[in-house]
Amino acid sequence: TCALEQWHLAHRQLAAAPRTIAALRGTQSSQSDSEIVIIARGCAILLDALLAAAERRPDAPRQLSALDSLMRTGPPYRSMDEAWNLVIARLFEATGDRASALAATRRRLYDVAEPRFLSTYLREEARLAALTGDTAGAIRAYRHYLVLQADPEPAARPRVERVRAELAALTGGRI
Repeated sequence: TCALEQWHLAHRQLAAAPRTIAALRGTQSSQSDSEIVIIARGCAILLDALLAAAERRPDAPRQLSALDSLMRTGPPYRSMDEAWNLVIARLFEATGDRASALAATRRRLYDVAEPRFLSTYLREEARLAALTGDTAGAIRAYRHYLVLQADPEPAARPRVERVRAELAALTGGRI
């Protein structure tokens, strides 16, 4: 439900979101499924922030703040919320708050090993760091990204080459 509604919102299909958010908020708890309730309520916060931004509601900053706070202080939802900080970064950047967007990309949820979406986090962190004047941070993140993408699949090669070019521009040609 959470992923599907995110897809709907990303494609400007907003009609079902209020019902989905209400249903997620109404998820009831029992001892055996308390994690499901936590995930549902977290997803409701995520979807409300996305919907508020899509509708350009006056409460959009408050909704984004609630989501950001959840991800700074709340429990990791294991496999549910690894990408939520990327959503937060996108929403902050859309408001012009690149510093908060950068901070969100630097929050990663570690489970057993490296976090999922690490290369996406690193690429976005580097891009935002460069835009905010954190050249050293941008270089570090771009280099880490390139290590992970040492032998990219054909579909990823153009993206990797763009990163190489960005890194070269920041380092005067030294990659």
